[in-house]
Amino acid sequence: MNHSGRVKPCYNSQVVADEESGLIVAQDVVNEENDMHQLTPMIEKVEENIGAGAECTLADAGYYSSEELSRAEEKRYSVLVNSGKDDAAEFHWSRFEYDEANDCVICPLGERLTFGHIDYSEKLPRRVYVCRCTKQCERRYDCTASKRNGRKVKIGPYHQAVRRNSERLRDEATRDILRKRKAIVERVFAIIKEHMGFRRFTGWGLDAAKTQWAMLCAAYNLKIIYKHWKTLKLVY
Repeated sequence: MNHSGRVKPCYNSQVVADEESGLIVAQDVVNEENDMHQLTPMIEKVEENIGAGAECTLADAGYYSSEELSRAEEKRYSVLVNSGKDDAAEFHWSRFEYDEANDCVICPLGERLTFGHIDYSEKLPRRVYVCRCTKQCERRYDCTASKRNGRKVKIGPYHQAVRRNSERLRDEATRDILRKRKAIVERVFAIIKEHMGFRRFTGWGLDAAKTQWAMLCAAYNLKIIYKHWKTLKLVY
């Protein structure tokens, strides 16, 4: 797969784990170097495997994608994705309200940011709104580090979905839920790597990697199920 501008023989393993049982409920292997496009596909695999999605799917910052957050909303999936940023800050961009009808952005202090230009530097074009009253604002340096220009806020096509995710992240109870993610899913990779000794794919090609990872995940689940079998507490 492409990796930092170079092509390397490596793969990206995916896992969704259930909090209560610890079982892997969905898995896959892709040849994309990051997880940005895997959020909704993995939730869809969960539905295929067990017939329903989770009450809430937790994901780390690697899955943070405006497009995927919007797609999850469209499919009515309940998700909480870590942004990897300080969403609670007073002048975080998610606290700037986008007024589409008047084509402006309202800052937390009530000032309007007017449209400046369209930014085509990334895959998705974004509208850039600029604060024109920087010199008169007493909080300007709390809002922007720029000494010459006013605060700029970029609005992309999936802005609202990203903003709603950021609003959820500001709630401390919600953040407590998100903190559970490490204990739920990271232990899966730790056990497969350390206890089961798997660190390298031994097959060549994506199909071989998918097959090997599926077998490993099945073995992992059997280890969990066996603990219930031997205590005769397995519930069918």
